[in-house]
Amino acid sequence: MGDLSHDPKGYYTMLGVSENADADGIKSAYRGKAKRLHPDINPSPLAAKQFQRLTEAYNVLSDIDKRAAYDKTRSTKTGQTDSGPTPKARTQAQTKTEPKGKQDTKSKPHQKETQTNNPTSHAQNSTRASSSLKPELCQCGKVTAQPRYVEFDMVAGQGRSVKKKTVSGVFCRTCADRAALKASFVTWLTGWWAIPNGPKETINALLNNVRGGRKPADRNTRLLVHQAKAFQERGDLTLARGTAEQALTYASTPTLRREVDNLLLSLSAHGAKHLKTRWDKPGWAPIAQLMPLIVFIVWLSVTATMSAPTSLTDWTKEAAGRIGTFISGPSVRIGANVSVTTDVLNLRTGPGQDYQVLMILAKDTNLLVTEVSPDGSWVRVSAPDGTDGFVPLRAVSTAP
Repeated sequence: MGDLSHDPKGYYTMLGVSENADADGIKSAYRGKAKRLHPDINPSPLAAKQFQRLTEAYNVLSDIDKRAAYDKTRSTKTGQTDSGPTPKARTQAQTKTEPKGKQDTKSKPHQKETQTNNPTSHAQNSTRASSSLKPELCQCGKVTAQPRYVEFDMVAGQGRSVKKKTVSGVFCRTCADRAALKASFVTWLTGWWAIPNGPKETINALLNNVRGGRKPADRNTRLLVHQAKAFQERGDLTLARGTAEQALTYASTPTLRREVDNLLLSLSAHGAKHLKTRWDKPGWAPIAQLMPLIVFIVWLSVTATMSAPTSLTDWTKEAAGRIGTFISGPSVRIGANVSVTTDVLNLRTGPGQDYQVLMILAKDTNLLVTEVSPDGSWVRVSAPDGTDGFVPLRAVSTAP
């Protein structure tokens, strides 16, 4: 299979065929990949794009004229032409013109290339190649498919100076939470004690740590690409593709996006392993880092309550009594003495505003309650001169 440096648009790589593949091989490769990569079957969000690229590659390589034009462009870009000498002729020419001391040196790569045709030798070389790229390890020493390079801040105040330290590295999610908690704990204890910048730098550091730290886009793109290539070399292709798709979310420059896209091209025939991203949700770490602030607020509330003139229980009972009075309104019993609370009050013949006014009562006039209306909003009273009538209950109060 041609590599991407000799396959500028990745057509041979996309189909997974060699540069010498015949029409039947190209058609068979296309059908096999189309079944796995079709958007109706493949749940990957990149399936539609990859299927489009696959069809584009097939349309070019399955057409004799288009393939010839593509191969000519490919040969031109790699500095090869059809009229130039063959690799064997160039090797023989170099052998004749090179001094004897250099002939042995030049012949060694040729001998090595010849030896690779041996199945045993090829297997040994493949084993060495597969072990050449190692996955990045987390701080805990484990391999993870979702590593992130994260930067946390730690602040210590000393008099008038503030010392800031960055805690960084490759973390899995669990180790990142622990590192954030440790950095924030030290900052809570030591960051405030610098005048005047200590509190400001402490708050900035805590905000960065609570938000999950800084994750530089370029650094994380290259980290995830490296991890995907390592999985690819050891044969875990579905996991490699899932990791490569994570890298695409961080690729912020055309160069990085091209690098990730080329990697996805080489993995396009394999379904992406669904990786439930553990970095999307905040988890327990932010709450743990804010615990000192939560404890301080609770302590302040309890202190304020304890120092109040009345206890919290008494205040609650008093408030409930006032609310109950507001809801149900004032109550009065028959035979109670009440007094007028408004400047003037109409004494009416019945319990309502539409009844005739018998007389006008002045403020603080004492009345005797003789009856209460069914809805409790009006009372029948006896005036000082013996006149009976009705007044609204809200306009009187119990006489002292």
